[in-house]
Amino acid sequence: ALTMAPTSGNPFVSNIAAESQTLANTILDTYCAATGFKKRTVMEVDNMSGINWCTIPVTIVEMGFMSNPEDDARMADEAMQYQMASGIADGVDQYFGQ
Repeated sequence: ALTMAPTSGNPFVSNIAAESQTLANTILDTYCAATGFKKRTVMEVDNMSGINWCTIPVTIVEMGFMSNPEDDARMADEAMQYQMASGIADGVDQYFGQ
């Protein structure tokens, strides 16, 4: 699993980059703890229109990789989907509780 967030050099959202990095790290930690998926990294991206139009802290979550048969099977499981959603929600809660 990994998350994506803008950098401070992003000309569109530099004002929310630091908070976006914090959000991305927090969600990645709680998601991986909840699911057992391997924690990869927070990718720094400045070319995603879904990020560049934001006015509040933002991240994209890559929950696993369908190209990986093990990840694909786990993500198809309904119980795992609940764990995945809970892990993301826990990260959002933790972020706002800071």
